[in-house]
Amino acid sequence: MKNTIKLTKIYFKETISSMTSSRKSLAKGLLFLLLIFVLVAFSMGYSFYGMATSLAMMGNSANILYIGLMFSTFVVIMMTVFDTQGYFYDTKDFEMLSALPIKITSVVTAKYLSSYLISFIYNLMIAIPAFVVYFIFEGVTAG
Repeated sequence: MKNTIKLTKIYFKETISSMTSSRKSLAKGLLFLLLIFVLVAFSMGYSFYGMATSLAMMGNSANILYIGLMFSTFVVIMMTVFDTQGYFYDTKDFEMLSALPIKITSVVTAKYLSSYLISFIYNLMIAIPAFVVYFIFEGVTAG
């Protein structure tokens, strides 16, 4: 279990560092990724707000949550399909790690977990604005 967690952290950091253009400074790269995350989230929120305004005129503003979650699911599926090829099959680390005293299941589990975490980040970029717009139009009630 410790090996799986360590490998998951390594794979996740490797994936994040491969997304940044700046190899010199990890802080600059993470700041760049955070900026991209915020820009995509704001643009999705603006788009969902426009859709919710139109839906509110028809009395269906609650459907914005369904639209946002369906779109989020579609984006995650598409990104997973395109990223899986390079993430699982185009890497040379499996041969190297199979020679070490690490279980093969730990390596495969770590790859799946880190891929899941990256997909979760993709999902958050779209789902959070959908929830915010939903709560703007529908309000928050307890019960």
